[in-house]
Amino acid sequence: MFPKRQSGLAIVKTTWFAHEAHLARALLESQGIEAWVLDAQQVGVQWHVAGAIGGIKVAVAPEDAERARTLLAEDRSDALAEIDEAALPAPAEERCPRCGSPDVASRARGERPGGWAWLSMGLFFALGFLVPRRRRLVRSGCRACGAFWVASA
Repeated sequence: MFPKRQSGLAIVKTTWFAHEAHLARALLESQGIEAWVLDAQQVGVQWHVAGAIGGIKVAVAPEDAERARTLLAEDRSDALAEIDEAALPAPAEERCPRCGSPDVASRARGERPGGWAWLSMGLFFALGFLVPRRRRLVRSGCRACGAFWVASA
């Protein structure tokens, strides 16, 4: 259906999504096979031509084609099952900015508008402007060092 060679390279995978092609390229390069992603930019800009050009392709040198197809055909889903998600480190936004501890408690609360806020919102509405959105504040505290901080959500 699609050509097996393009520009002297052997096409080992065809997909409709760029992230799948880049993951396949990364896997092949981690195994020592130089790989290229073809037509990802064109499909990203003009997605409606993806079917006409054969989708996004992963290409390798012809001498590496058979080994690359074998690597891409292997099922690696059991490796994901072995990962304990509770043991993964917390992202930076869920850590204390002072000590870096992941032991953080957060509480979201809406800021209640006062009298001046109501008056200004009424004035904005009367003049035909957009009414400003109410801020939502998140107060967080670190259980390890006792630091507190407030961030807008």
